[in-house]
Parts: sequence; structure tokens; C-alpha cells
Amino acid sequence: MTLGEHLEELRGCVLRSLAALVLACLVMIWPAKYLLEVIARPVVLALRRHGQPDSFLATGPVESILVYIKVVVIFGLIAASPYILYQLWNFVAVGVPHCAGQCGAVSGRRGVHVCIRPVGESELSGRFQRVVAVAPAAAQPLGASGVADTGAAAA
Repeated sequence: MTLGEHLEELRGCVLRSLAALVLACLVMIWPAKYLLEVIARPVVLALRRHGQPDSFLATGPVESILVYIKVVVIFGLIAASPYILYQLWNFVAVGVPHCAGQCGAVSGRRGVHVCIRPVGESELSGRFQRVVAVAPAAAQPLGASGVADTGAAAA
């Protein structure tokens, strides 16, 4: 392939990845409120447990809408990441040499296809573990330190 053909292929992969990201973000607009509740739940529970107010403070006029936009973009990126990584692999795989059974190890495209499923399962289980186990434990010091009691109680 010439350099121009490689750039055309890269342009196509980038455009398909961006289209997938935009589509995933559009889909994530609907559950954004519920996703934000899931993210904030460990902090709210820790604050309630220590007798602190469980509301969040918006310090700017657009901060509340920006939080929802960030949730939509982050979860859209998470939802679109398998397709984006697939497009990345389609671009890179052209340059990966095939082993053709000459060596004992699994290499080339076949090696990546053998590894994709376990890596995906490991990634999903890691994300689940962070939400269920790590986030509540990390939020407990927030309620104990009195961080949330910075001015709301004085008024």
C-alpha cells in the first residue's frame, strides 16, 4: 500500500470511530440521570452514614448541565470502545505479519482474536468491581472528614 492509501484507510477508521462515539453518546443521553445516580451513590451513602448533607453543590451556572454532558461522553466512550478498538485493530492489522504455523506461538491476527474475549471479559469484570467494591470503600473517608460541611450548615 502507498502512503496515500494508508492515510485513506486511517481516515475511514477515524470517521467510523467518531460516528460510533456520537451514536453511543446519543444513546447515553436517555440513561444519563440514572448513570449519575449510580456513580454518586457511594458518596451519598457515605455522607448519610456520617450525618452530612447528601446534596452536591454547583459552583457555577452551567456546572449541573456539564456534569450530565460529562456522564454522557464518558459512558458513550465506554459503550463505543469495543468498536473503536476494532477499527484501530483493522488499521494496525494490515502491518502485522502472519505466522502461518511456522512457530509454536499464536501470533498475528489469529493471536489477537484468541486474546480478545478474555481481555474483554477481564475489562468488564474490572469495571463492575470498581463500581461495586472500590467506590463505596473510597467514599467513606469523605463523610468522616466533614468535607461536605463547609458552609451549608453555617447558613
